[in-house]
Amino acid sequence: MRLLLDEDSGSHSLLTALRKGCHDVERVVVIRALGSGTTDEAVFDYSITENRILITKNGSDFIALAEPGRDHPGVLILHYAREGSKLDVSTIVRAIANIERTYESIAGLFLDVNQHVWLSREH
Repeated sequence: MRLLLDEDSGSHSLLTALRKGCHDVERVVVIRALGSGTTDEAVFDYSITENRILITKNGSDFIALAEPGRDHPGVLILHYAREGSKLDVSTIVRAIANIERTYESIAGLFLDVNQHVWLSREH
């Protein structure tokens, strides 16, 4: 998958783990045209132009930007787990692998990563 890690979810450890999982990943904070503190609109436009699925914690902001009829490659939303803790990197990577196996395409969709945490087939 071609992925774009939003500033709020773009840790270096997640980047590394996703790349080890054979994903093509970029981080908003290191992209010259974007960088730290860039607007959600600029991030969403970049994800569309570069055909990268956006991974973010502030999904509601991007839902507001997805006007009817505006195509986008998809958005994966990270939430706090039920017990209030953040999903760890390995769990996020597993959930994204589950999404990749479940959907032929996520273009135009907003998916909750937490809903795809079930064990992978390899486990």
